[in-house]
Amino acid sequence: MDTKKTNQSLLSDPDLHLKLYNELPASSVLIDEHLNIVSINKFGCQQLGFEQSDLLNQPISQIYREADLVFILENLKTILNDKKPQTRRWEGTRIRKDNSPLWVKDTAKLIPLSELNNPYILLLSEDITETRYLINELEKQSSSDALTGLTNRNKFERFIAQTILAAQTSLHKNHGLCYIDLDRFSSINEISGHLAGDELLKQITHLIQAEIRQHDILSRLDGDKFCLLLTDCNTEETQQVLSKILSKISSLDFRWEKERYNISACAGFATIDHTTKNAIEIIKRAGTACYLAKKEGQNNLHFYNPNDKELMQHDQRQKNISLLKWAFENNRLQLHYQEIHAISASNKHKHLEILIRLVNENDQLVYPNDFIPAAEHYGQATKLDLWVTRTALMNFNKQNLTQKIVCNINLSGETLGSNEFIETATKLLKTYTNPNVTVCFEVTETATIGNMNKAIHFINHFKALGCLFALDDFGSGFSSFAYLKTLPIDYLKIDGYFIKNILHDPKGLALVRAMHQVAEIFEIQTVAEFIEDETIMTLLKGIGIDYGQGYHLHKPEKL
Repeated sequence: MDTKKTNQSLLSDPDLHLKLYNELPASSVLIDEHLNIVSINKFGCQQLGFEQSDLLNQPISQIYREADLVFILENLKTILNDKKPQTRRWEGTRIRKDNSPLWVKDTAKLIPLSELNNPYILLLSEDITETRYLINELEKQSSSDALTGLTNRNKFERFIAQTILAAQTSLHKNHGLCYIDLDRFSSINEISGHLAGDELLKQITHLIQAEIRQHDILSRLDGDKFCLLLTDCNTEETQQVLSKILSKISSLDFRWEKERYNISACAGFATIDHTTKNAIEIIKRAGTACYLAKKEGQNNLHFYNPNDKELMQHDQRQKNISLLKWAFENNRLQLHYQEIHAISASNKHKHLEILIRLVNENDQLVYPNDFIPAAEHYGQATKLDLWVTRTALMNFNKQNLTQKIVCNINLSGETLGSNEFIETATKLLKTYTNPNVTVCFEVTETATIGNMNKAIHFINHFKALGCLFALDDFGSGFSSFAYLKTLPIDYLKIDGYFIKNILHDPKGLALVRAMHQVAEIFEIQTVAEFIEDETIMTLLKGIGIDYGQGYHLHKPEKL
């Protein structure tokens, strides 16, 4: 066959262009100056599910989604008015005959037809529906919680930001955030497994959704914690909605295999107003309110009030634990020490107590009373005790000491039950050895008596390694002398409250005498804290107190 002749024959076919037009694998539409459809190819009609006769002479707006019309019509009018023909491109959504969406990528250009005086636009469209569905699915996955389908935290925070902005302009409307936390959720995972926990979270999601308005936004922040954004909802309505949600949760009959669980939750609510700074702040406030609700028991609701004393204490603890975390990360912890002087004791060893300080961003010293309670509350006390122990031992290991030193290191109640501390501190004591340094761990009376068996095991373990022990703040807790017979301690540190007032408090003086006498019987040496002047010093020496500590004897200084 002569290919050249065949091609020439094809090109001479008068119907060729019409055939190509209709078989083109893209939608091709010719639009007149009134933005009506003059022509549409066969492929374009099939895409939309229409016959050509259904669309000819109809407005182009008939095949597009209403939300896209303003933008698309503006583009078409611009093309008609362009003095110099230009190609324009955009994406839009067409509507098929069955009302399903067809996402398209449009390319449009003014077509000069010499035989016609009026301008025409050629609109070519590529089907991008599959691509758009994929993009939408990816966007959904990136903004949704995989388990529940709820809005995830990132997108939820954007909704909160929009609400905060609205609150700054609409002062008469009430908005707020509710933080919902299930009670004892971890026990379900532990007993019945994570599949059971996941199923419960799905049921809780459906339960909450059934009680809220369509425009309210529910999010799963993490684990068993949900957040609910309520807009234009007054206090009374909020109280009713949240109380009903908690009631529904507590009525949920959740069963998994042979197990049946009683479900409950607590909730905290914080108002969003013109003073709210950002999403993180309001989530934190609602979370704090939920924490206080949980302290009151199960199935409770608490509204955030910045003047609530307990809430202020909680906020301060959070600030302090954040400060401590920052100090760990930025090497802003320091060791100081205060000497302990012999009063009646014949032992000439140098005694000192290691004290921890934190240097804040302004290079000011922060004292342990400000951050240690937060460390204990959030389970960071053992980490802090290990840092002090490690740093102190490393420091003394570098020194060429000629005098024997007894180095007192304070431990929290949390540390007394910590296997991690026992293992790590044991290695430290064996690694950083100095024959002239003896470690004396100080433990409080309340912490020791609160867990006597663990305390005795802890003390015996370290005494076997050559450590000494002091019972700190004696007299401030249970004040039971009977425990001195059980605890293998070396020093009894009398609470400073008794020492400060000893000159004007006969009963306190009698107690100090009694403490010292009992300690003598058990061959335990006594240490008096908070010695502020020579008169107190003389009185304590007369009683027979072995050691003294306080500003009168030595002011703390950097190690």
